Amino acid sequence: MSILKKFSFILFIFSFATKILSQDFVLDQITVSANKINTPINQTGTNISIINKDTIGESTGNFFSEIIDNATGVTVYQSGPVGTITNIYTRGFGNKYSKIYYNGIEMSDITAPQVTPEVRGITSNNLNKIEILQGSQSALYGSEAIGGTYFLESEKIGQSGNETNVGLEYGSYNTRKFNFSTGRKYENGFISLSYSNYQTDGFTALEKDIANPEDDGFSSSEILINSETDLKNGTKLKFNILNILNKGDYDNSFGGTPIERDVTGYYYDQNLRGFNSSIETSSNSVLHKLSLNSLASNRTEYTPFGNYDYYGTRTNLDYQAQLDPSFGNVVLGVGAVSDIADIDDKKKEVTTISTFSSILTKPTDNSTFDITVRLDSHSKFGNKTTGRIAATYKPTEDLTFKVGGGTGFRAPSLYELFTQWGGNAKLKPENSTNIDAGLNYVLVNSGLELQASVFNTEVKDEIIYSFSEGYSQSVNSTKRKGLSVGLDYKISDLSKINLRYSTTTDEKGNNVSRIPKNSISLNGQTILFGKLTISGNLKVVRDLEESGEKMEDYNLLNSKLNYQLTDKTQLTLSAENLLDENYETAKGYSTSQRAFYLGYNAKF
Repeated sequence: MSILKKFSFILFIFSFATKILSQDFVLDQITVSANKINTPINQTGTNISIINKDTIGESTGNFFSEIIDNATGVTVYQSGPVGTITNIYTRGFGNKYSKIYYNGIEMSDITAPQVTPEVRGITSNNLNKIEILQGSQSALYGSEAIGGTYFLESEKIGQSGNETNVGLEYGSYNTRKFNFSTGRKYENGFISLSYSNYQTDGFTALEKDIANPEDDGFSSSEILINSETDLKNGTKLKFNILNILNKGDYDNSFGGTPIERDVTGYYYDQNLRGFNSSIETSSNSVLHKLSLNSLASNRTEYTPFGNYDYYGTRTNLDYQAQLDPSFGNVVLGVGAVSDIADIDDKKKEVTTISTFSSILTKPTDNSTFDITVRLDSHSKFGNKTTGRIAATYKPTEDLTFKVGGGTGFRAPSLYELFTQWGGNAKLKPENSTNIDAGLNYVLVNSGLELQASVFNTEVKDEIIYSFSEGYSQSVNSTKRKGLSVGLDYKISDLSKINLRYSTTTDEKGNNVSRIPKNSISLNGQTILFGKLTISGNLKVVRDLEESGEKMEDYNLLNSKLNYQLTDKTQLTLSAENLLDENYETAKGYSTSQRAFYLGYNAKF
């Protein structure tokens, strides 16, 4: 069955089913990432998912990567337990085609062979919201924004009054977690401090059934400082500081049997230091925003044969102006990005200057149309132009159709340009095109909502590596197409369920390595006796392959109990892999057995 036929069939079934439902439901989510200004989610043609605080709290996961693993179109590939190499695939495209912003800080590690987002150590307990912007979005966010762009926002502790939160957790694999957050409100704003510490003995990164496996542990601490000040004259100041310290064990990944590779002596230390500061002010009906953000990544890898150090910093300076003419909104921006890293013990640097302009209009009362054009000027390969269009049409109050398309690019990394091991200073950027269409169907007098989308993305001029030629440009292209469906139903004020389905293939309908061809996620939550909340997630993965080798299908069941002891104290019991499946997301690497975690949270 073609994707178009699947899409039509789902719409027909949904239309029939909604006739028998009758609960209250309201859709009023606001997105900032889709257009860089506040936009109702049903007034942007861009495909976007929002994971709110409640959903994050219902998850058994301790880290950001675990939260998004159930989002439509997202696959998390991890080579072992928490702390090992984690890759996020969005619409079938890996880490090098994704960007992540955490409180406005771009979490890009430029020391890697390709620029990739660094997600290890980003805990879930401080997160308030996650926005996932899918498809080629380089017109707004520059290089690497091809598969998906993620926006993480931490809780604004203290915004509504003085508050302090403390949490403790202990469980399987000698896992210990402590988190503390406090915020203070003052006359014109607030300031908050959050600290999280996570430690686990872990389990072997390699196959579980080898004799006397060696555990691969992980420890992480995260510090966040956030402040906002309203100067009462149309000017707002924001400041965010991030510091993450990670230490993790891993196994030798080259040669030998699993037993020979499962050895001690391989571990890494990592320090991520970031900040974001911004000022917003209104003048003559124009909203001005100036922001500066930077992330420095220092990592040392220790092996029995020697130690290897990696240092790099990416700094972004951006100015944006928002105008509100009679026909809609106009957004103008100019920015600069500086990448500096040690490549083979030599300091290397590239800069990119960019400008963009967006026009957001409402041609009719029930439609929107957005267009964005961007020019990037790179110090090595020259100019690159990208664009994006998006539109919505609302034939009824319940139904919104969306359509969009855009181009994207991935600039060659410092390593690909300059390494002595095959670097090529003549590399050009990779180029992408993306088209997607979808719908949002919400019954005003029902607790049911449907989101569905189809997409087709192509990447050309891919940068590849061979031992004989080093880095070069491929003449072939990589294509991905797929369908994603989300169904949310609020059964009552006490219970809700949601269903997510994704299918991703190449242009011929064949499997994509490391990406399930079919993936279903069923989530549910209910409140019992007013104090006990039960939530659960069942993830069904089918047709998973890696490098042409078929992997086992699996069903992963997680659950969480929250018991409200008092108005300000809470007990939690989390259970992972309740079915005790012996499954893999990465070929040859272990996953958790059945595990339990007991927690306590308090507010003051």
